Amino acid sequence: MQDPRFVALSKRAAEAATWAPDDARIDELATAMADHYLANPAHLKIVTGLQARTEAVTRYKLIAHHGEEQAPASAQLAALVETKLRSAGIPIPRPDFR
Repeated sequence: MQDPRFVALSKRAAEAATWAPDDARIDELATAMADHYLANPAHLKIVTGLQARTEAVTRYKLIAHHGEEQAPASAQLAALVETKLRSAGIPIPRPDFR
């Protein structure tokens, strides 16, 4: 709450649930979110903290895919943020990894 940029990004992410899954703003927002997480390691723990030490992939998949059908734009946003963080070397389980 002390970081206005993080609060603004979080609000935009919530708004993204109402966007179409192919809305061009999703990629822009995903980039901004990934950049912010990478620049603020304390906030990055919000994403990586959802991973359990055991059964990480299964648990992560349940969390990551919850509500996909109801909010496909949010699911697209989450997938893009994850992809961008992975490409930066952040260890996030892949949903297709077994």
